[in-house]
Amino acid sequence: MVVFDPMNDFLFSKFMGSEGCEKILLSFFNSVFQEVGIKVMESVDIVDNKFISADIKGNKSCILDLRSVDSYQRKVNMELQNRDSYHFVKRSMLYIAREISSSAKEGNFKSLTPHVLINLLNYNFCKGSAYSAKFNIVDIKNIDCVYSDLITIVNVDMVAFRRLKKNIDLNNPLHRWLIFFDKQRPKKIVNKVISMDDNIKLAEKKIKEVLSDEQALHDYYMRELAKMEYISDMETSKEKGMKKGKKEEKLEIASKLKSKGISLEIIAETTNIPISKLKKL
Repeated sequence: MVVFDPMNDFLFSKFMGSEGCEKILLSFFNSVFQEVGIKVMESVDIVDNKFISADIKGNKSCILDLRSVDSYQRKVNMELQNRDSYHFVKRSMLYIAREISSSAKEGNFKSLTPHVLINLLNYNFCKGSAYSAKFNIVDIKNIDCVYSDLITIVNVDMVAFRRLKKNIDLNNPLHRWLIFFDKQRPKKIVNKVISMDDNIKLAEKKIKEVLSDEQALHDYYMRELAKMEYISDMETSKEKGMKKGKKEEKLEIASKLKSKGISLEIIAETTNIPISKLKKL
């Protein structure tokens, strides 16, 4: 039986951010808001769903940027980030700045609207961090002193969530969603959360509907292939770096032995470095 990955960025954009998926998106957003103490939404409208990629396979660092507005006129963006990116934080801050700026009508500060950015991360953002974290501009000595509530950033960390293990609560709606998103979870528990949650059931139905289309299925696999190629490239680079490091370390040891007056024959036997090369050290 084929198990599809809901965190595949192409697929995620289709079952969470397409027209007609508002109820699914609302359920997930509210599960996040309840978790971190933000007033829940009554409704949500999908404003824009950008799956930013030069082509489905070639760009291995696609960005899902889903923009919405809720019943309180809060602007809510969501990004799916499947791997650590050096520029991720800077890019997210730039997005927020643009959103805040664009909400000002003809320089009228009163028209500025609160902005919430939800980052769904498939990597560990901070060592030892909780699976959910809310960030505001506050006084670090008195976190109850909020400078502004215009900007709220919420990180949902899949890696940290996996560490909960036995502390998972199926009555917690965010826990149910994160189990559903996690391809590593046993099918038995995934089926259980689907049976418990009508909105997750809708999401599963939408996934099956999307992947019944031949082109969409092709695009899904192209994104999976790009992900595997990226991982392979990173592992190859790491191996090359380790080999280079070991080689340099051996040369350094050989150089120190030579400086101590150890014979080149003994150094060559110990390090497997040719005597001809040792003479040049």
